[in-house]
Amino acid sequence: MSRQPAARVAVHAFCLACIGGLSTALPLRAARATDEPIVLAVVACDPYAELKAQVDWLGSVVDQPALASLVESPLMMATRFQGLAGLDVNRPTGVIFTAEGPGNTPVVRGFVPVKNLDMLLRSLAPVIGDVVERDGMKTVAPAGMPALQIIDREGWAIIAARGTPDAPAGLEQHLDPVVKSCSLGARLFPSRLPEPLRDWIVTRAGEAAARQAQHPGAAPLVAGALKQQFAATEMVTLGLTLDVEKARAFLESRILMSADSAAGRLADDMARAKPTAPSLTTTDGKPAAVVGHLAVAVPEPLRKQTLAALPSPATAPNATLAAVIRELVPAMLDTGVIDTVFTIDTAAARAVTDPALPGITACVKVADGRAVEAGLKKAIGTAKGLPAGVRVTFDTGRVGAATLHTLEIDTADDARLKQMLGEQLLVTIGITPDRAIVTLGPGGDTRAAALSTAAAATESKPFAGLELSLLPLIRHAATVQLAGLDAGSSARIEAMLEKAAAYPSSSLHLLVRPIERGMAVRLSAEPGAIRLLKDVGTLEWEAGRGSARSGPVPSRPATPQQLEWIMRGIWIDADANPRSGDDWLPTDIRAKDGTPLLSWRVRILQRINLEHVFRQFRLDEPWDSPHNIELLKNMPDFYLSPEAPADQPRHMTTYVGVQGDGLFLRPDGKRRPTADFRDGLGKTIAVVEVSPALAREWTKPDGDFPTEKEFLAAVAAWRKDGMFHAAFADGHVRELKGSDLTPADFRALLTVAGGDNPAEPEPQLRKPAESGTVPRRRTESDDLQVIIEGVLMNADANPDRGENWFPTDIRAKDGKPLLSWRVAILPQVGLKSLHSAFRLDEPWDSPHNIELLKNAPDWCRSPAAPAGQPQHMTTYVGVQGTGLFLRPDGKGRRTGDFVDGPNNTVAVVEVPPALAREWTKPDGDFPTEKEFLAAVAAWRKDGMFHVAFADGYVRELKGSDLTPADFRALLTVAGDDKPAKP
Repeated sequence: MSRQPAARVAVHAFCLACIGGLSTALPLRAARATDEPIVLAVVACDPYAELKAQVDWLGSVVDQPALASLVESPLMMATRFQGLAGLDVNRPTGVIFTAEGPGNTPVVRGFVPVKNLDMLLRSLAPVIGDVVERDGMKTVAPAGMPALQIIDREGWAIIAARGTPDAPAGLEQHLDPVVKSCSLGARLFPSRLPEPLRDWIVTRAGEAAARQAQHPGAAPLVAGALKQQFAATEMVTLGLTLDVEKARAFLESRILMSADSAAGRLADDMARAKPTAPSLTTTDGKPAAVVGHLAVAVPEPLRKQTLAALPSPATAPNATLAAVIRELVPAMLDTGVIDTVFTIDTAAARAVTDPALPGITACVKVADGRAVEAGLKKAIGTAKGLPAGVRVTFDTGRVGAATLHTLEIDTADDARLKQMLGEQLLVTIGITPDRAIVTLGPGGDTRAAALSTAAAATESKPFAGLELSLLPLIRHAATVQLAGLDAGSSARIEAMLEKAAAYPSSSLHLLVRPIERGMAVRLSAEPGAIRLLKDVGTLEWEAGRGSARSGPVPSRPATPQQLEWIMRGIWIDADANPRSGDDWLPTDIRAKDGTPLLSWRVRILQRINLEHVFRQFRLDEPWDSPHNIELLKNMPDFYLSPEAPADQPRHMTTYVGVQGDGLFLRPDGKRRPTADFRDGLGKTIAVVEVSPALAREWTKPDGDFPTEKEFLAAVAAWRKDGMFHAAFADGHVRELKGSDLTPADFRALLTVAGGDNPAEPEPQLRKPAESGTVPRRRTESDDLQVIIEGVLMNADANPDRGENWFPTDIRAKDGKPLLSWRVAILPQVGLKSLHSAFRLDEPWDSPHNIELLKNAPDWCRSPAAPAGQPQHMTTYVGVQGTGLFLRPDGKGRRTGDFVDGPNNTVAVVEVPPALAREWTKPDGDFPTEKEFLAAVAAWRKDGMFHVAFADGYVRELKGSDLTPADFRALLTVAGDDKPAKP
């Protein structure tokens, strides 16, 4: 079933959290609106429509097509599956921090684009609480946050602390530059910070640093340095971008220094470097696993500061290393630039029988290579200057323009180094007049020779770049580890690498580039790299190094959140198996002969980001087969109740599906269609938290649910208060009190179609209908429940019939309507004989069919109908029209049409008696919203009327609370304004 996207809750909640939290944390005072504001910071994200496309793209990259549903599901649950209305999905959302008034008082405002603010707030009520409107001002007080005001102005909901002055005109335009450069980002303007706020921030940062270092004297030093840095920094930009068009993802930061700052001038000077150090061709001619370069001009002041900071061999812990640094660094700085290139070539690695050390090579530009040689010989030319196990040999040969020297490092005494590098590591140093070349591993002389005469680089740019080709890196790491792994793990790694070889690119790029008065840093990932990282994470799970806490799966949350997560998996599995006959809601994994093999809990793993765990199971073997029984230990944390006894085995779960005749899970293994839920999805328990005495292995099929008496007795013995949690089929979770439920009460909550529809919040049961009969007329809600269930059952009885899915009027071959959809659903509500009495190729008022008007079922006549209304007239009318539930062209709707979601689209309405019609007559187009609401107002003083939504829910609405636009939004299937059920 399609669901109304709910990620919009995130942006609204984000604004509320920022504003509420900062209103508490920052030293805010009332600001005067008359002063021009100073923008201090802007946080913004792309329009929702673009974010949705980006998440869909990311899901396709990582082979998780349901990723968008995974992201949206918890938010949908937070709004109790109401969906949202009124948000403008084509404009950005963000938070703007300003300094206003004569004292430059900090002010925080959130900007949410809206089409209808009232609808949006009604949808968000479960998250933010009720909205109070007084004197034209809306206020809301979310739990744990100060009161916030919400102002609707020119299509923007402007959210701020209560008492904040109106936002200056055009302030929202500051969001645009942020979203033009990234999907989610922030711009900060440190130099604009008002002095009191700057002092407040740096003081607290200094105190935090002092606590971290356990050195009280560090606080003023850190605060002073930060204050100087803030004053010199004009703008900092941070952003994440998912670029669907160019198929890449990247993180970026930009720092822009103030025009008159020394730091800004230094950044411009450092950007004048011209890289010349060459890079090395790999052994196999393919891109190296790692290629990096650093090219930074070194102005004289920076050179002097660096030289002064070099370690002294006399005082350094490692005198040898300090001596080498003091020789190499000055030689580099004397060129006026740090110009370095390095590569890691995994193709040069040796065979697995010998530690597979890749070819590591670095080339550095120096001012005087011969002086470097002389300095090194003086510093480490004797055994006294070397650590134990290190031998140096100078002038071992000459290749190209380079003189060679070698270092041999003995690793035999270090088991870990020996495993990685072998018993001895060979370092080759080649020195030319203007280059220093360092290589690790065998073949160093060949690499030094190639670099000593290689042409200067022309493609590199300042400041730095690093390219990681993940496939060769991971292949090399796997080669090192395969010898120590079991056959199964080795096979999985090799299969992953074989699959990854087909990816178009597996590179990560880190670039550090100069910009005017600053620099930009970007880390970008190609789709193949993202996919490969996901594959590696999957293998980590399968190797037992991960846990069910990875990814977005919650780590031992409270039971309601765990049950909500489980229901999310059930609903996503339902969405992945769109209704066709009985194949809808999930059930156990079964053999061809119907024997249950694995629990539904295993089935839904693939829907909640645990596909890698799901793939480990052999689905044609039972849960306790020699292979599958080994997977018991991998139970995800959300199947383990936080209240499980300490001695409960880690593979046992107390979250059990309700299986049995007439219950959520059918014992025959077939999936339930929604039409089975005559009590309504929101009144049928799907999964229950059972007592530890009834716990079972998480991969084992549940079997039939305990009897009501057994279950309630176990709850009473388990908890003194008798409380337990239950997840209902619509996804919501409630805590019930067993001592308040009789076995009959609990049975009513378990059954899908007992005629006993318990009302929320406490069960109030009705007598079940007699088997095989249409439920007697009770209330308008009961009538509409019968009608909408007939509609859904008619849909399920006609799966996969092109566009003709949801029922419509019975029509002639030329498309002319003959009989109402109410006649079409008669077989599905136990009135097949009445349906058979009609001549379906004749109009409703033909001599034959007109005689059947008097046979109107009870549910066609509202109990609120006036005494004088003829028996054959009905006030239960289908919503027909362009973009509405019933198409005027006679074709039936499919679930894919419901962009707003079936749960947000009205299907059948109780109309006033003035709009009643013959029950067999096609309805025609629904009245206009104004006509309908006016008729309701004239009919009932309280303005109440009943509607049935396309997902089977029946609600009572108040016409006086609805504008025509509000009601139109409830009627349309895809109006871009996606209203929630009131």
